[in-house]
Amino acid sequence: TASASASGPTTATARGVGAGLPALTGLEGEDREEHSDERETAHGDLGGRTQSPTSAHPKCDGVGPGSVPRHALVRVAVLSALPEPMSDVAEFSPGEVLLGKLSVVRRLGAGGIGAVYEVEHQLTKHRRALKVLHPKFQADRELVERFLREASAAGRIGNPHIIECFDAGRLESGAPYILMELLMGEPLSDRLRHAGQLSAGEAVDLVLQCIEGLAAAHHAGIVHRDLKPDNLFIISQGGRDFLKVLDFGISKFDSALTGANAVTATGAAMGTPLYMPPEQMRGAKEVDQRADIYSLCIILYE
Repeated sequence: TASASASGPTTATARGVGAGLPALTGLEGEDREEHSDERETAHGDLGGRTQSPTSAHPKCDGVGPGSVPRHALVRVAVLSALPEPMSDVAEFSPGEVLLGKLSVVRRLGAGGIGAVYEVEHQLTKHRRALKVLHPKFQADRELVERFLREASAAGRIGNPHIIECFDAGRLESGAPYILMELLMGEPLSDRLRHAGQLSAGEAVDLVLQCIEGLAAAHHAGIVHRDLKPDNLFIISQGGRDFLKVLDFGISKFDSALTGANAVTATGAAMGTPLYMPPEQMRGAKEVDQRADIYSLCIILYE
């Protein structure tokens, strides 16, 4: 999901949680891996668990990182998922044209509530990631609003360290969609899995870049609420690591600054337990920018 024109394959990450560690959105589930013979994927966050045997996840009992399977890395894209993958998610064939301009290249992956496709604009030839919500959820107003919230967040923040969304709306079928950057790179979770502990310099550099993006989000009145290594995506730009913050699906908007209404009812806990501050665990209404800082500190420690 990055600005790469992406003429080659790209990799996708899933915003899921490890086995036995459900995210507190009530929408998490299993994702299935596709194109397993490719090393690169397109970023997308389908929000479910994956069965990757090579992933590692910090334990929930406080023993420390690297003990049980980690929030998943799969070749899919950003959505939340229901408990089981659905075999009847929206299907589009290679070469099929959507919205009169987007030609389907291939499906990158699918999860419980939708699928992600690599598409090419027929006129500009830009490659993008198209996330599509399953038609059966079109009537779920809250789910649709959460799905489209990422596009709204990116547009309001406008920072290079925030994933860029180019368009959002509904396809001819009525299915909600988001058209996003197609990123060539890897999530921080994958970097940690392969490289182990980062040097202090590497860790600080990535965290400072994340802070730039978060500062812009907070200034725009948006709290991410689900920061974790899976949602920090590393691409190469100018010969150096460049970090993008992904997945604002459960972000909190300050209505005074954004004009947007709250989606989460007070008392509903949203996020991923390992990275949530106590007040977010309690579903407190006053969760603010400090929740993101808390989560980022845990990531830096990890």
